[in-house]
Order: sequence, then structure tokens, then C-alpha cells
Amino acid sequence: MHTPLFEPVHGSWPQAAGQNLANPLAEILSAAMLLEHFGLTKEGTLIREAVNASLDANVRTPEIQVEGGAKYGTKEVGAWIVDYIKKA
Repeated sequence: MHTPLFEPVHGSWPQAAGQNLANPLAEILSAAMLLEHFGLTKEGTLIREAVNASLDANVRTPEIQVEGGAKYGTKEVGAWIVDYIKKA
């Protein structure tokens, strides 16, 4: 039997719990992989497009932000991506 698993494999960061610091992009892209696995390629592609658009717009958590870029937390990045998808 084949059992797919979709998760970002980067470990946990319990010290950041509740601090709005963690980068949500790998988890969001895991959802895109799940949708594509079940044949929802349009939906998966839209998620990937939203993640790429957030990076292009420099809507990033601090560890991947370009120098001089605005400060965004987990919630703000996630909300930006949700908003992008809703507008699509």
C-alpha cells in the first residue's frame, strides 16, 4: 500500500511557539503538494503562485527577508497568501 505524507521536514522550533516568528512557507507548500497529489492541480498551482508572489513582494519572515525589507511575522505572511488566493 502507498501512503503519501506531506509535511515540511525542517524540524520543530518549540522556542518560537506563540511568538509569530516561524516561516510558514514550507507548510503552505506542503498543502500544495497534497492537493496536487489528489489531482487538484489548479488549486496546488495557485498556492505555489501565491507563495512565489509573496517572495517577489518581499512579504517574508525575518530570516529570509532582504536587507531593508519590511518586518512580517508568521501570521502576516499567512494572511497575505490567503488574501492573494482569495483575489485570484
